[in-house]
Amino acid sequence: MGARTAYVLNHKTRKSQATTLSLWGVWAKKFVLGMLAVLFLVGGALLGQKYFQYRSLKKEVALLSHQVTMLDREYQTLTSKEVVLKKAKEFGLHPPKKEQVVRLR
Repeated sequence: MGARTAYVLNHKTRKSQATTLSLWGVWAKKFVLGMLAVLFLVGGALLGQKYFQYRSLKKEVALLSHQVTMLDREYQTLTSKEVVLKKAKEFGLHPPKKEQVVRLR
């Protein structure tokens, strides 16, 4: 009966060690899951912020592109030959003749 008693004690010791190890395993799993949840939460917030910045920059690019187009059109109309000649006539200017041209070097 001595061997049987030793076996039972040895078995109980292994069982308590296994229980202790399993508790550490449960805590470790909870910790890892908690950290993953925090990681996904922070990652999602960062992703949302970057998406918001992307959308606002995209709108700003579209607005600036439209303004550039409008300014190009205005420049083309103000510098067209007809408009320049009309303004020159209003100010009393006339195109230079061949002898009136000054060449600068």
